[in-house]
Amino acid sequence: MGGSASSAVGPGAEAAALAGACYSRPAGAPQLGYGTAGFRTVADVLDPVLYRMGLVAALRSKALGKRVGVMITASHNPERDNGVKLVEPLGEMLLQEWEVYATRLANTPDADLGTVLEEIASSLGAEWSENERTMHLFLVVWFYVFALERNEE
Repeated sequence: MGGSASSAVGPGAEAAALAGACYSRPAGAPQLGYGTAGFRTVADVLDPVLYRMGLVAALRSKALGKRVGVMITASHNPERDNGVKLVEPLGEMLLQEWEVYATRLANTPDADLGTVLEEIASSLGAEWSENERTMHLFLVVWFYVFALERNEE
């Protein structure tokens, strides 16, 4: 992992550290774009995208003050094709202006993830309260444990 993420502190740095340790974006991974159906690609490259969409969902939820969903899509696709998309509080599609944030985070190299996440949060005025930092730490630990269990299978 690069120096920018490891030298920073805060939720962005914690998210980047976990991404690098468990949900690393492979070198040479295809550039993805968020569209009407969210991200659709082969399942092999979706783990880091799914993790990063959890981060976008957290930011969107913070901005709205409401819950936002993360949906894995695959119902009518061939087995190796999957997708992930975000769902607004009443089941609507993610707003187009937020697709930019989703695309940016999905394609950000691990070394820059913390910085980019903090930049997006700052541009949205999404400052993290102490309770939110605690909840974020809980989620980081949960994702890490989930990754360890998955790797043992």
